[in-house]
Formats: sequence, C-alpha cells, structure tokens
Amino acid sequence: MILPQLLWRFAKHRDDPVFYAMQAKDAIRWLRQCGFVPGPGVRVLDLGCGHGVFGGELRKAGCEVVFADAANYLLPEHRDAPFLHVDLDRDNLEGLGQYDLVICSNVLEHLAQPRRFLGSGHRLLAPGGRFYLSWTNWLSPWGGHEFSPLHFLGPRVGTRIF
Repeated sequence: MILPQLLWRFAKHRDDPVFYAMQAKDAIRWLRQCGFVPGPGVRVLDLGCGHGVFGGELRKAGCEVVFADAANYLLPEHRDAPFLHVDLDRDNLEGLGQYDLVICSNVLEHLAQPRRFLGSGHRLLAPGGRFYLSWTNWLSPWGGHEFSPLHFLGPRVGTRIF
C-alpha cells in the first residue's frame, strides 16, 4: 500500500512533483491490473492536469497525451505537448475530443459544480474508453490542498476568503 509513503512524502515535502508522480505510478499500476495497457497509439486526456505529472508518466509509457486545465502550469518537460484551456465548471467538454483514457486526478474537489462535470465526462471517451477519477476527501486535513483549513467552509466560501 502506497498511502504511508504518500503521507510521509507530503509531511516532509508538501505536494511536490515527486508526491504526484508517486500517485500517478500507483494509479497506472492499478490501471494495468484492470486490463488497461498504456503505450503507443493510446490517446489520453489529462484533464485538470496542473503541472502535468500524471500525464507525464503516461507519456513515458508511450501514450499520446493531451493536457487540459484552466491555465497552463505544465512543467518545462511537458511544454511541447498539446494543451487545451478548459474551465470544467463552465465549458462544454464535447469540443475536447474523445480519448481511450481520461485522467482526472485531484480535480473534483476544486469544482464548484462537480455534478455538472460528472454528468458530461462520459462524452470524452472513445468507444471502449476508460475514465480514471480520483480526488482528495474534502473532509480530510488535506481536502482543500493549498487553502486548508479554510476548505472546511466549502469550495466557494473557503476559496474566496483564501
């Protein structure tokens, strides 16, 4: 189980790229166990990509990764990859295309309208595609990520006060 290593890493270094790479590698291992084989020809959308660490791990496996987020914060090693600007609370997702795998990791807890997003995410999948969705429990000490502990006031009020 990777949870103890993640907790140790976070306590010592906060949420640095190594922390997210550990999460990504563990998730990719799990996807492989479920029958998903990342590699050349596999189209991936890293939705809400942040710095692009998760998608970067899939690029190393040979996948064709498109990164998407509200702003481009990609690490320099991913700046050559395709990037789409998208606001998951407001934009129509259908224009983003269809993919064999959609990764949405540590994003849901930041959305003001998560139900709207969840109701439309399936449109991003090619036939037989998979959707990997993970999030930090909002009620955990790290639920609000960078604006913790104000996250206990909710995604609208907590972020406004922060």
